[in-house]
Amino acid sequence: MKKNFRFFPFSSMLEEKQLSEVFNTVKWDLTSVEKASELVKLIIAERKIGILGSVSRFKEALKLAKGALSRAYEINSRNLAGVYLKHIGGFYWYLGNRRNALIHLKLAVDIGFREKNFSLEADSLRKIGIVYYSNGEYDRSLEYFFEALEKAKCGEDVWLIGAISGNIAVIYELKDDIESARKYYEKARIIFRDLGDRRMEGVQIGNIGIMLYNTGKIKKAITLIEKSISIAENVGNKHSMVTMFSNLGKFYFELGKLKKALTILEKTEKMADEIQMRTERARVLILAAVIKNELYGESAKPIILENIRILERLKEFEFLVDAYILLSRFEKNSGNSKRAKTVIARAREIALRNDFTQQLKRINEEFKQT
Repeated sequence: MKKNFRFFPFSSMLEEKQLSEVFNTVKWDLTSVEKASELVKLIIAERKIGILGSVSRFKEALKLAKGALSRAYEINSRNLAGVYLKHIGGFYWYLGNRRNALIHLKLAVDIGFREKNFSLEADSLRKIGIVYYSNGEYDRSLEYFFEALEKAKCGEDVWLIGAISGNIAVIYELKDDIESARKYYEKARIIFRDLGDRRMEGVQIGNIGIMLYNTGKIKKAITLIEKSISIAENVGNKHSMVTMFSNLGKFYFELGKLKKALTILEKTEKMADEIQMRTERARVLILAAVIKNELYGESAKPIILENIRILERLKEFEFLVDAYILLSRFEKNSGNSKRAKTVIARAREIALRNDFTQQLKRINEEFKQT
């Protein structure tokens, strides 16, 4: 199974109703007017955090969330503190600081447990699972997802049950358990369809498309990816658009439709740069450089090496393996078979160290051809 990028919705802001419920748990001595004023301030802060996060202004969102966390402590609201700790953990993850992400998310889990706030506990556990997923630790990730799923069921939080089900599906797919993956993807899709959440339904449709492509159902896969992109465009989900356009470009590249792939990838690179999706932009630039080399003979190696260094700094080891595979292909096409073997051996070393079993299959295929 070829590795493709999936969209993992990470942030989940509070609805006003949820914020009101949390607010009502606060023990403070204020008049009703003062309480109403504080609630309005918190709702405004929450909305600003959500807006900043949606346009990838993560540093600003992080700063605002830290301020809101201080306010939550001032008014002695553990539940609100847990919510903002969860947000802060999420923004640290987006900014590539996994250590601080895990510290804040685990604090949020602890508050959720102590306050019997099942949704807070479940969503924080889900996000910890995503952090481990992004580091290639699939078994550990799956443990957190299943624990999160049980907590979400205890809290009867249907949205979270859908989100976690989609996360579990991705891990099962990566572990080559396609039947289990199909089951959880479909469960998630139906939940979001019934909730009327087009954004999240589109994410699941796109991920199902990736799974179908990996199992050889290419035409159906492309149809679903294009449907996912259409939904993402309609609801303004730029992160999902970048992810799915990137996969679509990769699909056409692997089908040998290089010019079509390049057109898609060039559009995707601009979008990824605009919303600061550094990992995806690096991957797109590497693939586009390889295509330009094959189509027009343009120099590709400097761009490939520059973006490999970016993936190394971000510790995106799975995508680093993909990058080395593409570099090996470039070296082979340039007539440097010895260098191609050295590069593919590097990819194999990273995959073995991180137990990327599915990528090892692809590497072994490439190794035979170099």
